[in-house]
Amino acid sequence: MVEVTRRCDLKCPVCFASAGEKSRDPSHENLTGVFRSIADRLPQGILQISGGEPTVRDDLCSLVTAAAAMDFAGVQLNTNGIRLAEDSDLPLRLKESGLSWVYLQFDSTEDDAYAALRGRSLFSIKRKAVERCADAELGVVLVTTVKQGVNDHLLGDILRFGSEHAPAVRGVHFQPMAFFGRYPFPPSDEERITLPEVLQRIWSQHSFFRMDDFSPCGGLHPMCSFTGEFFVSQGKFKRKGTAKPPKEELDLVRATARVASRWTLPEDTTCSGDVFGDVLSWRRRIFTVTGMAFQDAWTLDTERLQRCPIKCVGADGTFFPFCTGTVTSRNGRRLYGKNVP
Repeated sequence: MVEVTRRCDLKCPVCFASAGEKSRDPSHENLTGVFRSIADRLPQGILQISGGEPTVRDDLCSLVTAAAAMDFAGVQLNTNGIRLAEDSDLPLRLKESGLSWVYLQFDSTEDDAYAALRGRSLFSIKRKAVERCADAELGVVLVTTVKQGVNDHLLGDILRFGSEHAPAVRGVHFQPMAFFGRYPFPPSDEERITLPEVLQRIWSQHSFFRMDDFSPCGGLHPMCSFTGEFFVSQGKFKRKGTAKPPKEELDLVRATARVASRWTLPEDTTCSGDVFGDVLSWRRRIFTVTGMAFQDAWTLDTERLQRCPIKCVGADGTFFPFCTGTVTSRNGRRLYGKNVP
C-alpha cells in the first residue's frame, strides 16, 4: 500500500489515514521509484494506490500506467469514488491505463450511515461510481467500514446491492472499525465489532449465507480475516458446488494470485462460443465476500503482525506491516512509520 497524497475531498469524522492534512504530494518520479522498489522486492504482489484520496492527483492515470508495467499481480485504487462518479471518462481512462480494479469505500445503502461515518450523504454518488465503472468494464470491490450501531444492521443490504450490480461488483470486503487515524473520542468496547460478529450479522440479514461458507484467508493469521467465494447469476447468490474452500495454509503467492484473479473483471466472452470463452464467462460470475480486522493501539497483537503480508512503505523505503503503519495514539499521531516523501 502506497499513499500517493495526504489530500482528500472529504473530511470524514472517522478516517484511518487522518487524510486532509496540508502537505506536498510525493513527486511522480519518487512514486514510480517506490513502485519499482516494491515490485523488485515483492514480485507478483498486489499494489494498492491509496491516500488521502488518490483521485485528487491529476497524474493518477500516469502513475497507474507506470505501476501496471511492473511485476505486479494487480494494481488497485483505494478511493471514495467521488471523482469516479463526477468524471464520466475517468473510469475508462484508468482501465486503459492498466488499473486492475477499484477498491471503493462503500459503507451503506442509506445516507444516515454516510452522514455518521463520512460527514455527508453519499449513497447516490457511490451508486453512480459503480455504474461508471461497470460501463468501463472495470471491476469494483465494495469496502465497508462496519461500526456497531451505525451500519452493522445493513450488511445484508450491502451484499444485495453488490449481487445486483455483479459482475462489475466483484465482491464485498467488510472491515470492522479500528480506532486509529482521526476519531473524535476514545473508543469503548461497546463500539467495537469483531469478525465473528460481522459474520453473525451476515447470516442473520441474508438468508443465503451459512456458517460453513467462510474460512480464514490464506497467508494471513486466522484472527485477521475471513473469505468466501460464490457465484452470482441474475443478481442472486449461488454456491460454487461441492469444492471445499481454500485452506488457511494456502501459501501467500497462490493466495495473492487468487485475489487478483477474483477481483479483476474478465472480458465478456458470452458470444465467443469456445471453451476458453466459457471459462472466462464462469470467472465473471465469481463473487467474493471477505473481511479483515485491523488492529489499533488497544488491540495490537505481535503474533498477528509477524504474519501480516500487507505492507506499507516508509519514507526511507522500509517495509512494515500495515497495522503498525496506521496505528496512532489517542490524538491521532502516528506511532510507527512515515509517509513516502
